[in-house]
Amino acid sequence: LSPNDFVTFPKTVTVDFGTLGCTDQYGVTRRGKLTAVFTDYLHNPGAHVDVTFQNYYVNGVKAEGLYALTNTSPNANSRSFADTITNGKATTVDGKVCTWNATRSSVQTQGFGTLTLLDDVYTGRGLSTGIGFNGKSFEATSSNIVWKLNCKYLVSGLVTIFSGTDPTPVIVDFGSGVCDNKYKA
Repeated sequence: LSPNDFVTFPKTVTVDFGTLGCTDQYGVTRRGKLTAVFTDYLHNPGAHVDVTFQNYYVNGVKAEGLYALTNTSPNANSRSFADTITNGKATTVDGKVCTWNATRSSVQTQGFGTLTLLDDVYTGRGLSTGIGFNGKSFEATSSNIVWKLNCKYLVSGLVTIFSGTDPTPVIVDFGSGVCDNKYKA
């Protein structure tokens, strides 16, 4: 943390998972570094953070690009965010590459004003475009995505994916709000 206090901004936070990596409670292993530069505390309207990756891997897949998040709330009585991925790139162990750019927006719909994060619920939408691991272009549009912070899975919403020149989309339905790892495609 630099500067190492609670009042000075911008503030740089570096998370170093080391060269061997760290495994979380879900079995995900991360290695390398994340660096985040905050303009203010993220709960404040207008606050912004840029996150970059240095030799960062998730379960052996290298992640690159720029992640940016902005608090777009009109005032302190609501909470909304916009985030982007610019020049995203994932490279698998066997050399397959996926590249993409994405924009998303979300609004906090539950848990605002409490001291626990576990009651927070967000609803969002977004658009991602890029080239998949299969070498085909894709466009994915998400709508009414619901994320409950007390669940590691998306609990509802739709993602519509067009791949290559195929006019028929794949539609992924995350369900009706139950915290499970199920979806329909």
